[in-house]
Amino acid sequence: MFAFITSFDELIVALFLSGSGAVTLPRRMRDDLRFEIDPTIAAVSALTIVLTALGLGGAHLTRRRGAR
Repeated sequence: MFAFITSFDELIVALFLSGSGAVTLPRRMRDDLRFEIDPTIAAVSALTIVLTALGLGGAHLTRRRGAR
């Protein structure tokens, strides 16, 4: 899960490693942002933020219950 989330930030590596035929998710997101207006990118980023907040909230609650 951690590797999947951090892979969103690796645009430069994805640009150098992917060939002309392979389209990785970070490359697709960059191309969509540059060439067309699509609400999918906003939905993916909002989903990432919500999942991160839920994960942090769940970890906080687990830690708090473990301290009791």
